[in-house]
Amino acid sequence: MSPQVRLAPNRARESIEQMMGPYLADLGAPPGFAYPNLDAYWSDPVRYPYVIVLGDQIIGFALVRRVTDEPSFELVEFYVAAQFRERGFGREAAEVLFKLHLGKWSVAVRRDNLAGLAFWASVLSIPSSVSAVEIETPPGVVYTFPSPGAP
Repeated sequence: MSPQVRLAPNRARESIEQMMGPYLADLGAPPGFAYPNLDAYWSDPVRYPYVIVLGDQIIGFALVRRVTDEPSFELVEFYVAAQFRERGFGREAAEVLFKLHLGKWSVAVRRDNLAGLAFWASVLSIPSSVSAVEIETPPGVVYTFPSPGAP
């Protein structure tokens, strides 16, 4: 079974909020840290909340922001619950997500997020996927690439 990536309806916000705790903990945030401006993803027309669904279960989320009208998009946050990792679901969901918004993409990964660095290096290095440029920055790595099928 392959995961589906769906625009998150308002009723899915609670699921994303619940997954935000373990996601932020994975990134080293202190317990109880609240993700800033999550509500904006349901009210700001340049932000897109997605859920990653396997069968009838939400197994992750992605938060996307349109950066410019070119179009250019930033994958702001991406999470797959721990029990669903290492099974290819994250890779499949990322590839679907990049096709939903045609244009230029960027994905930033903090240097101390070793699992994230390994995941994105793997996803973005597959020739059939995308052709990414890796840019080293003080806080980490930024990958930039056109979405598959973008002009």
